[in-house]
Amino acid sequence: MVGDNVTRRLAAILVADVAKYTQHMEADTDATVSAWQVARENIVEPAIGAHQGRIVKLTGDGFLAEFPTVQEAVTCAVAMQDVLAENPLDFRMSVHLGDIVDDGHDIHGEGVNIAARIEALADPGGICVSGDVYNQVRNQLDYGFEDLGEHEVKHVSAPLRVYRLLRQPDAALETAEAKQDDRRSLIVAAAAAGLVIVAAAVGLALWQPWSRSVEPARPDRMAFELPEKPSVAVLPFDNLSADPEQDYLADGLAENIITALSRIEEMFVIARTSTFTYKGKSVKVQQVAEEQGVRFVLEGSVQKAADRVRITVQLVDGITGHHVWAEVYDREPKDIFAVQDEIALNVAAALQVELTEGEHARLWRDSTKSFEAWSYLKRGDGLYRRYTREDLAEAARMWAKAAALDPDWPIARVALAWVPVTEIQHGWTEDPEGALVRATELAEKALAMDESIPDSYALLGRIHALKGDYEAALALGDKALALNPNHSMNLAIAADNMTRSGIPEKSIGLIRKAMRRSPFYPPWYPAVLIRGYLMLGRYDELIPLAETFLTRNSGSIAKRVRTDLVFVYTELGRKEEARAQLAELLELHPDHGVGRVKATLTGFRDQPLWRRYFDVLRQAGMPE
Repeated sequence: MVGDNVTRRLAAILVADVAKYTQHMEADTDATVSAWQVARENIVEPAIGAHQGRIVKLTGDGFLAEFPTVQEAVTCAVAMQDVLAENPLDFRMSVHLGDIVDDGHDIHGEGVNIAARIEALADPGGICVSGDVYNQVRNQLDYGFEDLGEHEVKHVSAPLRVYRLLRQPDAALETAEAKQDDRRSLIVAAAAAGLVIVAAAVGLALWQPWSRSVEPARPDRMAFELPEKPSVAVLPFDNLSADPEQDYLADGLAENIITALSRIEEMFVIARTSTFTYKGKSVKVQQVAEEQGVRFVLEGSVQKAADRVRITVQLVDGITGHHVWAEVYDREPKDIFAVQDEIALNVAAALQVELTEGEHARLWRDSTKSFEAWSYLKRGDGLYRRYTREDLAEAARMWAKAAALDPDWPIARVALAWVPVTEIQHGWTEDPEGALVRATELAEKALAMDESIPDSYALLGRIHALKGDYEAALALGDKALALNPNHSMNLAIAADNMTRSGIPEKSIGLIRKAMRRSPFYPPWYPAVLIRGYLMLGRYDELIPLAETFLTRNSGSIAKRVRTDLVFVYTELGRKEEARAQLAELLELHPDHGVGRVKATLTGFRDQPLWRRYFDVLRQAGMPE
């Protein structure tokens, strides 16, 4: 029977041994043992400890070690091989990410067996990694990799792809060949190596190459000035599961961490809309820090297998290139809510941010105990962000399932309420009054469930603006931002409500703040800014922004911006440009007319500007 202290988990495994160990022992046993002892005590053990790893066991001519992340395991292997080049013994190393069984004394299982098989493929002085490791580190570490193809591994059904790590092209092979060509006797070399490696170890302890595994960002290349507050960007987590359908799990976890961190007033957090532009792309921490204008970057991965989820996270200081904090979590799917809160707390602690009592409590808000309900909510979120009528309908079905699975979860009601609101704003409903009633009922029910959720207030603020109750809309927006001052989307919603209320001066300041929180903002953010410029008559600022916008965007929001340009060009007497914009508008949207424009302006305070707006569009030749 398996003991109670036995655990199963995924682990980053490093296996190493001495090449031609038997031959060395036959040539000179004492010198070989001495060289191995010097390497172990002065290089291997300090490096593994500094990388947060642990030596599971020594194997006579090698060792087996475990690490919290594959990045730590790989950078540790490189650091050791760089210094072990001075040792008369050549080490082969491998790194693999796989399942292990830990009995409290040793680790076993397929993951260990695979790591050992891969290690046998490494050159003396070289490092091989499995395909799983390569997929995690290829965009994170500045090393080259040579694809060695697929290899059959005993007791493993499918062939495994293996890669040779190249610190520099063929560096490992050159080192090994040089040693073979210029090998002194082991007796003399071992004696000298003791002094050389001890000195190298002292330098290694001071240098700590494993603590700087990424190239630091350059402050002079920052797209934005660094905020005074601790600033962080959370990248989309990598889905390491075999099933691409599990993307929602990785995306949802990263989104929830962003939401939790954004509630901390003393932090500057980049919005999901910006960081998720990197999803599926090869980016470095340096690039993210420079493009987003932040100091810290949080990245991670999720791997789901059967009834377990492995979550790996690391926080990197983009300015120094140093890893600040890393952790690995092996949990059941239902426990990911606790994990995301723990990650948020650890990030805050690492950035030396003290949470107030209210902030600490709010980290645990909004969650459901139903993993299945949460899954449907996140799947719906992905569909909604495609901004099409068909995807909105599918998102609504997903959110309805989430609400049915957890009837007491307010966030599911908030999501559902945005469906009729979105239909009204895009003119996708023939019954806007009925849609407004449905949205109000859902939003008020969500607020009754939990009065501390900022998204409920932001939603109700938009609903009141659509109803024409502008004072209530503004007050509700203020309440949402008081509960979560970092939330980019709620900042933008409040800014849009200000344009609807007829106070564009305040709207412009707030939407710019939202755009800084989300440098890669969604297209409706600049549309709010353009509308604010229009209301203030700041056409010189509006025109270049709108023209640039139209080169990058299409769809319903671009239709609104192009309509604004038709108005502005006509107002300025630039009739040819107005006609050109109108012609393109009608070619893209043949059913567009003044009546449809009026429908999309539902919720804007009635004032002379908008009456003139419609008259000018008619003058420009827009049909009714």
